[in-house]
Amino acid sequence: METEHILDDSLDSVEAPMTVIYDNNTSPMSVTTSGGIRGDDGGSDNEEQEPMTTIPLTHSSSGGVGGGGGGRRKKESTARYNNEREMCLQCFEKWSEQDQLEFMEHLLSRMCHYQHGHINAFLKPMLQRDFITLLPKKGLDHVAEKILGYLDFKSLREAELVCKEWHRVIADGLLWKKLIERKVRTDPLWRGLSERKGWGMYLFKPRPGEQHPGHSYYRKLYPKIIQDIQTIEANWRMGRHNLQRINCRSENSKGVYCLQYDDQKIVSGLRDNTIKIWDRTSLQCYKVRGVLTGHTGSVLCLQYDERVIISGSSDSTVRVWDVNTGDMTNTLIHHCEAVLHLRFNNGMMVTCSKVCINELISLFSRGASGLETEKIWKIMVFVEKKCGRYTR
Repeated sequence: METEHILDDSLDSVEAPMTVIYDNNTSPMSVTTSGGIRGDDGGSDNEEQEPMTTIPLTHSSSGGVGGGGGGRRKKESTARYNNEREMCLQCFEKWSEQDQLEFMEHLLSRMCHYQHGHINAFLKPMLQRDFITLLPKKGLDHVAEKILGYLDFKSLREAELVCKEWHRVIADGLLWKKLIERKVRTDPLWRGLSERKGWGMYLFKPRPGEQHPGHSYYRKLYPKIIQDIQTIEANWRMGRHNLQRINCRSENSKGVYCLQYDDQKIVSGLRDNTIKIWDRTSLQCYKVRGVLTGHTGSVLCLQYDERVIISGSSDSTVRVWDVNTGDMTNTLIHHCEAVLHLRFNNGMMVTCSKVCINELISLFSRGASGLETEKIWKIMVFVEKKCGRYTR
C-alpha cells in the first residue's frame, strides 16, 4: 500500500491534509480530510470518530485518479488543440504537394500501431473511387465502354443496376449488341441462330441506308437467344427432333465423306466420286448443276462460298467449280496422295495430304486467272514460317 499526500485548490477550506490511498486489492476507497480512510464497510482505523469530509475518488479518461478539475483541464486542452490545429492547417496548406507528403510521412512515422490502424480505416473508403463514372467526365467514355465490354451476360446485367451513369455508359456504348456480336463470331450455334432467326441482320455494321435498333432491342434479345439455345439443347438431349433422310442415289459405292450447307442448299462430297447439291427445303437434288462430276476418286473434303466450290479427292487433285452453273473451272494436280482437307479464306487456300508419314501443306492464291500454286510446305516448316516457332 502506497500513501501520497495531495493538496488540491478545491479544498482550501479544509485545514487538514488530504490522504489518498491506492490499493487495487481492496474495495473502492474514500478520501478524508482528517486522515481517516473508509471503505465500503464504513469501518475506520481510528477508534475515535472525528468530524470528516468524504470525497469519492473518480477516474479520469486517461486512467488516472482525479476530482472535478479533470473536466476543466480537458476543456482547456480541447480549446488549445483547436487553436493550434488551425495554425498547423494554415501552414500545411501553404506547402507544396511534395512538402505535404513528406510532412505526413514524418508524422506517420511517429505514430503508434493503433493510430496507423485508425488512419487506414479512415483512408479505405476514400481510396475506393468509381472510375467508371469519373472517366466520362474527363472525356474518356470509350475507355469506360471498353472496360465494361469485357463483362459476361450476368456481370453486365448487374453492372447496369449500379447507378444511372453506369447504365448510360452501357446503353450509349451498345454493349449488349457488342456482347451478342462477340458470341456470334466465336460460337457456331450463335451464328446459326442469327441466320435462322433473322436477327443477324441487325449485327455488326449496318448496310448503307439501313439503321440498327437501339440499346433496348439488344438488351431484350439476349435472354431470348439464351432461351432458344436451352430449348435446342434440351431437344437434342430428349430426342425431340424431326429426322429427315436424303437418298444420295449412290448404288455402286455408298458413302458421304463431307458436306456443307446453308439455308438454301446442301453440298455433299460422296464416295462415288461426285459432288451433289440438294435443295434444303425439298431435299431433292437440283436437276441443273445438281451433280458435279470430274473426280476419279472419292470426294474427301470441300468448301464453298458465293462464287465457287472447291473440293479435294482421293485422286490427289483439287478441283474448282462454279457454284451457280456447276461447271469445273480449274484442276490443281499437286499432291501425290489423297487430299485430306482444305480451307480457303481472304484469297488464300490451304490444302493438306499425306505422303507416308510426312504431312504436306500446299498454299494457293486466288487471282484473276483462278487458283495458282504458291508453295508446298512440310507442316513443321509451315508453322515455323507462319508462327515463328514449332512445338513437337
